[in-house]
Amino acid sequence: MSFENALLDGIEQIVDHLTAHTWNSIIPAFLITGAIAVFLFKDAVLKYFSSSTNRFVSYTIASVSGVILAVCSCVIIPLFAGIRRRGAGIGPATTFLYSGPAINIMALAFRGGVLVSGQPFAYEKLRSMVEERIGRK
Repeated sequence: MSFENALLDGIEQIVDHLTAHTWNSIIPAFLITGAIAVFLFKDAVLKYFSSSTNRFVSYTIASVSGVILAVCSCVIIPLFAGIRRRGAGIGPATTFLYSGPAINIMALAFRGGVLVSGQPFAYEKLRSMVEERIGRK
């Protein structure tokens, strides 16, 4: 295989990968963001995510609302922009941005499968995450 053929094959693989992810994830994310902008009333966003809301309530709702979304980190950005544009505070919106991909149903299923399989690195990672969170106040 020549260098040119390898290069063309690599470019073809990149285009195939980007095309598949664009149709399967990015476009639905933009549609969901548009639906948030059109159908979600500003009062609903401000009720839970504004700076005047109790911090505990707004951060808790922002951190667990990613469970119902099975999205990756590239898809959560338009959703973050949508709720931010509707008036959410930067703190709850950023919490949603970071927690959404980490706690979605697919990520939880994968982590559970790794933990059940008995991989020692998974237990070490879980232990270090818990210790880090406990250490911060």
